[in-house]
Amino acid sequence: AAAAQEELSLPSFDDTLSLAVEGNPGSQYELATMYYQGDGVERDLEQAFIWYRRAAQQGNSDAQFNLGNMYLLGEGTSQSDSKAKDWFEQAAAQGHGAAEENLANLQIVVASEDESPAEVIAVEEIQPKETVVETSDPEPIKKTASVTKEELEAATEPVTSGDPGEDSYTRGMAYAYGEGAQQNYEMAFKYFQHAAEQGYVPAQYRLGVAYANGEGTAQDYVAALDWYQKAARQGYAIAQRSLCKMYLEGLGVEQNKPLALAWYSILAENGNVMDTHRRDQLARELTEAERQQAEKLKQELTASITTASSEY
Repeated sequence: AAAAQEELSLPSFDDTLSLAVEGNPGSQYELATMYYQGDGVERDLEQAFIWYRRAAQQGNSDAQFNLGNMYLLGEGTSQSDSKAKDWFEQAAAQGHGAAEENLANLQIVVASEDESPAEVIAVEEIQPKETVVETSDPEPIKKTASVTKEELEAATEPVTSGDPGEDSYTRGMAYAYGEGAQQNYEMAFKYFQHAAEQGYVPAQYRLGVAYANGEGTAQDYVAALDWYQKAARQGYAIAQRSLCKMYLEGLGVEQNKPLALAWYSILAENGNVMDTHRRDQLARELTEAERQQAEKLKQELTASITTASSEY
């Protein structure tokens, strides 16, 4: 019985570290998870990122998925949707279901070579180069030079697809990632804004990202919060995670940990392991009264999702 119990015991942090240093990808993944959860060691997101990356580089699909999530939320590293996309793609290529779902949520759309002129803006004449425009705002605007008036007005061209806003969103993604077009944040912003105002949910999230990061417009956390809320209330998981971060850090709004916990609780119900860890970690930091407040907020939010309300 004692031998069986010993076999079921989990490896210690020191044992896991030793195997991870030797290059074992499974142990690197486990070590990263220990750092991420603060299990047997002080919680350290930067170390979690490092070890997830080492395991991911050796082909561990769970590590690739978690690394994508860390890039997506800027945990332990700089936030990068494009790098998140890359790692989700690698995990999805190995059949990782959750990574496939995250890719679908990101809605990465590339302007293909066989699109007609009516479906994508001709970019041969743009030839922009990235620059930073100094303004009176606290943060400089990230944009691209050599954008003509006609090109900016093109962002309000009528859509041709069945889903209002989808065409503009597609063009915005092409400019945001430089896929099928020269990367141009200002053009991407114009397209995202047009699509978001037509109610296209992925564009509402991307417009929030643009405001939060100052991509193609002045950085504006209040505006970012507003657009994240619109997408989150329609069940868009990535926007819900972004809201959690803003409420936790007090970006564009007064810090509100119970409300962050409420959103994490909603996310955790969808089965994402990292959302569950975030929820549990935050819950341990709050008082019983705050946890009860979070539960009440969660019930109110759950009942209101899909209403596109901005109350919270």
